[in-house]
Amino acid sequence: MTSAISEGRVTLRLEGASNVDFWAVDWDHDGQVFRPAFHAARAKKSGELMLEGSHAYAAPGARRVAVQLVDSAGVEMRRLIEVG
Repeated sequence: MTSAISEGRVTLRLEGASNVDFWAVDWDHDGQVFRPAFHAARAKKSGELMLEGSHAYAAPGARRVAVQLVDSAGVEMRRLIEVG
């Protein structure tokens, strides 16, 4: 996963996601409750998965972004990213 920050906008991109079936992002994670404001699931017919998500913040500042991934075996994992 790569992240880019530009003028208050954070963009996340999955790389090597061939076994990821679902992912979701909490753009302002409080450290306790995961509240996804973005999610993408692999399409059943085409097998395609949206690999990029972005969010624009109203005010500058440091943020904690939580990303949840679910692979094709149903295994969930979560990663925290500090941005800003």
